[in-house]
Amino acid sequence: DMNRMDFLRPGISRHDWVIIGTLTLVMMGFYGAELSFSVFLKPLIAEFGWSRAAVSGSLSAVEGIGGLIGIIMGIWTDRYGARLLIALGGLIGGLGYLFMSQLTALWQLYLYFGLMVGISMAACWTPVAATIARLFVEKRLFVISVVTIGISLGHMILPPLSAYLIAVQGWRLAYIVLAVIVFASAIPAVVLLDNNSTSSEGEHRTRGNMGGKDKNEMPVGTREFLAVESAK
Repeated sequence: DMNRMDFLRPGISRHDWVIIGTLTLVMMGFYGAELSFSVFLKPLIAEFGWSRAAVSGSLSAVEGIGGLIGIIMGIWTDRYGARLLIALGGLIGGLGYLFMSQLTALWQLYLYFGLMVGISMAACWTPVAATIARLFVEKRLFVISVVTIGISLGHMILPPLSAYLIAVQGWRLAYIVLAVIVFASAIPAVVLLDNNSTSSEGEHRTRGNMGGKDKNEMPVGTREFLAVESAK
């Protein structure tokens, strides 16, 4: 019935769903790859003889560096836009996992995974959250709940996939596959998002602030013009 359809289609257009889908894919690829680290613990310890604490410490480095770099990513997102930051995160994170496939020393684990993946994780969440905040207001909590499903999907899919690849082909190939996944998960957002992207909600809000006028018809600096700019 009508109430059920309103629940299934909560005032979000097809274009909005494309944006939400690209952001969900970013979360799935980036977080799924990071959360796969647990299945690499035993193979790394077995091959190199490192202690479990030494190997696990690199995951703590990811979380710590991601949190610290996230502050900088917030500033850069305001300045350069989400698309560039997600592209940077996909590139650095993908290279980090690719370099992990050639791992030979403990310091490399902290450089490739701890530092590079930590930077990529900061370049994931901050731009995604900023994009949601900019494009969606009335439906913001709904959009956040949908996009963060990507974390759960990544956790459901990539660790089992990594474990299978490790069992069949070894951990080095598994890291190459994760590198490709991180690279690929960023591509739709880089292609489809831009600093001037708007959702249907944002368009409606902007038109309301404009009183139905085209922004180009209003003199720069007027109250109407500034209201439109602040609604972006």
